[in-house]
Amino acid sequence: MDKKSIQEAWEAVRYDNISTLKNYVNSKESANAKLISDRNHCHTFLMAAAAHGAVQCAKYLIEQGADVNMKNFHGFTALHWAAFTGSTNVVPILLENQADIEARTADGKTPLHIAAFRGQRGFIELILKNNADINSVDADGHNALYYSVSANQQATTDFLLQNNIVTDQVDAQKVSISDLANDPKHKWLAAMLEK
Repeated sequence: MDKKSIQEAWEAVRYDNISTLKNYVNSKESANAKLISDRNHCHTFLMAAAAHGAVQCAKYLIEQGADVNMKNFHGFTALHWAAFTGSTNVVPILLENQADIEARTADGKTPLHIAAFRGQRGFIELILKNNADINSVDADGHNALYYSVSANQQATTDFLLQNNIVTDQVDAQKVSISDLANDPKHKWLAAMLEK
């Protein structure tokens, strides 16, 4: 596919325009085409479908052979992009087609870590129901709780605590969640940990 065709197909995916997408994508090669620009961080069409909740396009792309676990240069999969935007309607389709719920970015982040940082509770609930490891850690030893706290996502932090996420581990720098609670920026965390 030429760059112009890829751009037009990518735009069709963003708006779940299946009829336009079918004009461009009709093989495994075209289903896995990527649009690379400063604006989109190298999305495949399926990554764009996941990020934008384009259910019909996601189904069609998978039927055409799109790789549900393909990564961009940061290691993001379609599931990571759904986590980033909080889009949950494509997640069941990805999981039914063997998307790796524990896929890792270049620095070890799972979709759960991305969702926790962004405060995407609906996404978190969905992947936990599908057996995502609530206590998985990235390359620095950070779990989802660390990410929700560092982004001041109080509701997400509370939800993770209610779901028994580990609170006593330390990261690679020997920093614990309790240490974060002692930081003036995170005074709210101390009250949550005392519950």
